[in-house]
Amino acid sequence: MTVSTEVQAGCAAYATYFRELSRDRVGELEALAIADFYFEDPFNKITGCDRIIAMFDKMYDQVGEPKFEILSVSWADKAPVAILKWRFTGDGGRLGKIDFPGMSEVTFNEQGLATRHVDYWDSGTYFYAKLPVLGRVINFIKTKMHA
Repeated sequence: MTVSTEVQAGCAAYATYFRELSRDRVGELEALAIADFYFEDPFNKITGCDRIIAMFDKMYDQVGEPKFEILSVSWADKAPVAILKWRFTGDGGRLGKIDFPGMSEVTFNEQGLATRHVDYWDSGTYFYAKLPVLGRVINFIKTKMHA
């Protein structure tokens, strides 16, 4: 598998965007992704760079001091797909401190622009289990399922 210089540079810039993401810099995504960029995580399926930027703006309203730490970047067998391993931290208000790992599968075009981003992380453990009523139900089920 060979990854072009443009794609490698695009991926490096994309990883840096998340590493240095701040409320003032969310709009910089437009320079790193195509206009009809697709984003998916356990809560969202969004198409459109402008809509994804709005989602990040909302994240800053809901989470205190959100931060992505990019732990590693590797390439899938079929280029140009990068796998970014990361850790997300922040203050979830009533939900308490947020701290969880995840992975993103990011596809790039020949110009090194991101075309698709899909996040994989355990929303049951790191979000739903922290909700008052639902959390008790989830923890009860986990206790019953424990070997």
